[in-house]
Amino acid sequence: MKTKIQTRTQMKMNKPAKIETVAATGQKTLDSVGVRLKKARTELGCSRHDAAVKTKIPERYITRFEDGAYDKLPDDVYSRIFLKVYCKFLGLDVPTMVGLQRQERLRAAAPQKNPAPGASARRHPTRAIPAWQMMVTPQLIRAVIVIGAVLGLAVYFWLTVSRIVSPPVITLSSPRDNFVTSDHAVTVEGRTEREVSLRINGKYVALDELGNFRDTMELQDGLNEIKVVGMKKHGKEAVIIRNIVVEPKDRPTAAAPQPLPGL
Repeated sequence: MKTKIQTRTQMKMNKPAKIETVAATGQKTLDSVGVRLKKARTELGCSRHDAAVKTKIPERYITRFEDGAYDKLPDDVYSRIFLKVYCKFLGLDVPTMVGLQRQERLRAAAPQKNPAPGASARRHPTRAIPAWQMMVTPQLIRAVIVIGAVLGLAVYFWLTVSRIVSPPVITLSSPRDNFVTSDHAVTVEGRTEREVSLRINGKYVALDELGNFRDTMELQDGLNEIKVVGMKKHGKEAVIIRNIVVEPKDRPTAAAPQPLPGL
């Protein structure tokens, strides 16, 4: 009698140890949905492929149901419908199996919803994103491109208009200002833009292909003013003034009176 009691006591003590061993090795218990599904299918003598053909359920869903791969199993209406059809095909109680799977899914998702403090920072370190990167969006890029194009056109238009209305550039190489000469003629020459209408003291002077001009002007004794005026079709006038002084040549003077003899 004493031996039987010791045997029963030893069996009771060994039973929790067996359960702890199974839990420690990570093996699935008979209460899991996947094990029940796989056992029922095996008892029917049916492979996963045959079950998928007969139930019209994708084989990947059957594999994930039996493996308990909830991370790869979408939580949607199709998964619930496929599970009900599969349980009915295997002869299992549909409401019970659906409820058990819901509980297992919640337990599997619980560690992800409540991670240990600091675990996410250790496993998935992230770096701070600069504020300017968060502000750069496709809409902002398009706006910058449009604004840049508008500004470019505005600058081009302004430069074109300024070139049209601005006075022409005239370079006068001869004569120099305040030139003094005894000649009564001077050569006026220089260069300007080809589309310029040029006048020298009111006289129109032709330009060559490069915008060069040359003309001879008559002078009078004393102070002479040479006024060169250039103007574009829709622009302002450019005026250059040169002052030239003409000194008269020395005229022959009368001979000095000779002294009288004896004086």
